[in-house]
Amino acid sequence: RPPRSTLFPYTTLFRSGTTSEHADNKDVHKLFGNFYLRHNQPVEALKQYRKADQLDGSRGVYLLEFATWAMRETHHEEAISAYKDLMDTASAQSIKSQASVGLAEAYRFLGRRDEAMTAYQQTLSQYPRTAQSEEAMFHIAELHLTYLHDPSKALIAFRTLLAAAPGSSFRAEAMFRMADCHLSRGSIRDAITQRSEERRVGKECRSRWS
Repeated sequence: RPPRSTLFPYTTLFRSGTTSEHADNKDVHKLFGNFYLRHNQPVEALKQYRKADQLDGSRGVYLLEFATWAMRETHHEEAISAYKDLMDTASAQSIKSQASVGLAEAYRFLGRRDEAMTAYQQTLSQYPRTAQSEEAMFHIAELHLTYLHDPSKALIAFRTLLAAAPGSSFRAEAMFRMADCHLSRGSIRDAITQRSEERRVGKECRSRWS
């Protein structure tokens, strides 16, 4: 994101009317997109990033950058539009997988949990064995636990994540939430056992790092 002190070149371009001279310059469209985002105009910003992405061969790099920034600034609807564009136009699977899980995340932030669940499940089925599928598995389990109030299904989902990706960055948090699943089921003994296992694994990890 450009600092506010660099806005002068943007406003100069707008006032001088020279934008037509740079109509085919993707970087200029990105600059305008940044300008609009900095001034809380995400719809106009998305138009500029779309143009930049088209000029870049619709690879999705610019749109993904916009969506990431829009999410950070809580422009979730515009992020959703960008993520959907990416899933329709981007060619690289790595871009599509990030867009897929990003779409789910945007739905989740908006409280549209059914749509989030569907998007996470699509990520899991279409982009298996990726970091995004691990993230999807974790949030599917979370939604089962906190939204659908089904700790048994959540426990299965967390276990599936740990079995499929034992080295996942979500491992520690998944193990912690598994204990919560046991508590929600009224199984205190299993929760205690799970907490003990979590501490054991944590000690092993720390000993490897030291």
